[in-house]
Amino acid sequence: MKTVGIVSDRRVVDGMAMHTVNDEYVTALRDGAGALPLLIPSTDVPLDIGAVLAAVDGLLFTGAPSNVAPRHYGQSARPGTELDETRDATLCRCCGRRSRRASRCSPSAAGFRN
Repeated sequence: MKTVGIVSDRRVVDGMAMHTVNDEYVTALRDGAGALPLLIPSTDVPLDIGAVLAAVDGLLFTGAPSNVAPRHYGQSARPGTELDETRDATLCRCCGRRSRRASRCSPSAAGFRN
């Protein structure tokens, strides 16, 4: 069975940081792809991305209300846009390490399409 990592959103609820992933992504990997979903937390202190990537066979880059902050690809956020900079940092570290590209994140490097 393949293991697929999903980078979690980071939310603060009642002052407590929580790492969340929509259940539809977990179910799609488990039931649709026959893979073992592994949730990757988005932490203030960076995880050892090499160790994370060594533990998975692939990554699922999900959509989220926060999506990737436009500053990562040279744009500005629209007023009221929800951002999750901790998640962005984790996604960008995964992208840069996995693709051997520069550490700057872009929608195409992360598998995002406009």
